[in-house]
Amino acid sequence: MEAIMSLSNKCIRVETNEKEVGYTYKLLQRNKICHLLHIDMRNMDDVCYFYYDVSSKKSLRDTFKKQKITIEQIDSVINNLYAALQELEKYLLNASDLCLKPECIMEDINTREKHFLYVPNYQEDQKEDLDILMEFLLERLDMEDDEAIEEMYTFYNECLLCGNKLTAVLWCELWKKGKETTCQGDEKGIPKLNIEKNMDSYLEVAQSKDEKFGWIISVWKKKIYKFLYNEKNQH
Repeated sequence: MEAIMSLSNKCIRVETNEKEVGYTYKLLQRNKICHLLHIDMRNMDDVCYFYYDVSSKKSLRDTFKKQKITIEQIDSVINNLYAALQELEKYLLNASDLCLKPECIMEDINTREKHFLYVPNYQEDQKEDLDILMEFLLERLDMEDDEAIEEMYTFYNECLLCGNKLTAVLWCELWKKGKETTCQGDEKGIPKLNIEKNMDSYLEVAQSKDEKFGWIISVWKKKIYKFLYNEKNQH
């Protein structure tokens, strides 16, 4: 299946093959699945398309085109994604058929809930979608927020260590694991992480795996050394 996506008339359109996705489409039509965009199938000029209603919704890419993203907003995206994945499991639907590109993740302008594009028989690599989404979040993160830097630093490197085994489910589980660690931090909200022990190995992995984030790695390193310096002077 070749995906052809275009935003027009408040819809996302994706070309599909009706014979390959008939059963899954009927399942999606019969059930209103939380956090998934509503789907319709239409034929035009002997070509079959999925249409997804995005009325009263705005994509992540448009929402954060000119503004920074907070750690709370990232948490909302991932929590909503996790809820969508649980719904897919309930209906025995393939989680790898979620498109996770920032332009295809929609936020309801009234409720702020996130809705995801589910494409039966999605042919693109979800790991690649996750990489694009991660890059999008990192580039828009407020680099003056030390706690946000620490959380994303840990999350990003844990994802890198998973390599090609990374899936949307594992992505969410790693985030939740990191949040639980943060909640166990001291009264200042500093995560109880063995940063001094793990930092160099994490940085080495990050730099070898993805050179395009070098500027982010540099900022992280400065922030973490500053944290360690302050901790040492307080004792």
